[in-house]
Parts: sequence; structure tokens; C-alpha cells
Amino acid sequence: MPDRTFTSFTLVPEIILHDRRLRLSPAQAQVLTVLLTRRGPFVANQELDARDPERVIAQLRSLVEPHGLAIYRGIGAGYLLLEAP
Repeated sequence: MPDRTFTSFTLVPEIILHDRRLRLSPAQAQVLTVLLTRRGPFVANQELDARDPERVIAQLRSLVEPHGLAIYRGIGAGYLLLEAP
């Protein structure tokens, strides 16, 4: 049976990192949810359904990096979400 994973963004997902609930705009929550639930570390730009993915990613950096996560621009127009050692 094929894997039919579906994520709906009709509601803003509640995202908690290290016991801290993040206050995110719907666009930020959507992008971060895509990054955190992706099976691999790479996310293509076309998967980020936001008006300005670059701006949203820049805003997310200040939210996730204090929690030991980092978002980097990947080779070939994508983003990497890395967990710090």
C-alpha cells in the first residue's frame, strides 16, 4: 500500500520547540511545518507555499536557531533544516 501522507494547512499548526510554543504567522507555521515534517533534510522552493519564501525563512531563523536548529540555503534552490550537534 503506497504511503499517502497528507498535511493540511487550513489551521495554523501549533509548533513547540524545547517546551516553548512559537508564535508564528500562518506562512511561517506552514514553512516550518514543511521543514520539520519532511522525510529528508532538503525542501524545494516550490514546496514552500508562501508569498516570499526567502523572507519567511529569514524570519524563521531567529525563532529556530536558539533551539539548536538551523535553516540554510541549499544547493539547487532549496533549504536545509539542520540539527546542531
